[in-house]
Amino acid sequence: MEGPGDIDIDNLISSKEVFGNFIYTPLSSALKEIKLRKSDPKLDNYIISTMPSEMPVFLRNKDYAFLSRDLATPNYETRRFLDLVDSIDELSPLLWEYYSDKFTPNVNMSKYNIAKPTFYIGPDRKGNNRIRSMNIVDFNTYNGKKISEINTIWNQGFVDFHHEFLNSELLKISGKEVKYFDATEWYHHCGGDVMVYYKYLMIIFLKNGILFDNFLLNDTEEGDFIKEIFLPAFISVFRESGYKPLIVQLFPSDTEDSNMWMYYPYNSISFIKNKINLI
Repeated sequence: MEGPGDIDIDNLISSKEVFGNFIYTPLSSALKEIKLRKSDPKLDNYIISTMPSEMPVFLRNKDYAFLSRDLATPNYETRRFLDLVDSIDELSPLLWEYYSDKFTPNVNMSKYNIAKPTFYIGPDRKGNNRIRSMNIVDFNTYNGKKISEINTIWNQGFVDFHHEFLNSELLKISGKEVKYFDATEWYHHCGGDVMVYYKYLMIIFLKNGILFDNFLLNDTEEGDFIKEIFLPAFISVFRESGYKPLIVQLFPSDTEDSNMWMYYPYNSISFIKNKINLI
């Protein structure tokens, strides 16, 4: 395994290829690696001595595939994640969430898209995507509030709605039981600030789980996050432990910038239509 050596963050973010080769571990290699690391006592000692708070108890019992989002929802991204994990016997799917994060749709497209879901109808005659969006939250009322404090326009809890929506689709997309976990309390015990707790999140992916994700260099907001928070945390854990956190690329580089991953299948729009008819 390559050692941490001298790592230049500016060089890492100079191209998708350089970044991807450093950050991502192929799935087959990640599955082998997580097994090998189980028997490394030095790694155990590093984790125990470094973590300010114990890991959630359920992580001791099995290996999980993580999708880390503020709030899980049945968009194409989540469907891709569950479809991948469905074929991996060694991993159970975990939707790692953060309900106390602030709702900031004006600066965060993922938060905007769960409050105004976009449904993919299909291509038109010219090959352009036909879509339909539906606003399910009063943006002015809840801007800056915690996600856990938001209600839909039909007065259902925002978290409850998205979980109900996802659960209604699960039988179509996953043959495995899916676990939800709100990491709010755990983040609090690990410093409460993303600049602090993100390193401890990376430590989880040394041997207690595999993160499935894409980090978007071309996105202005995410680019700042990658340079200032993600890479320093990732590199710090790599240097201290001698192991890279295990991160598997969720979707191919040539499609990762597509808005399609945030869309929903059009046939699932009826679930929201039925909700709106309650008003």
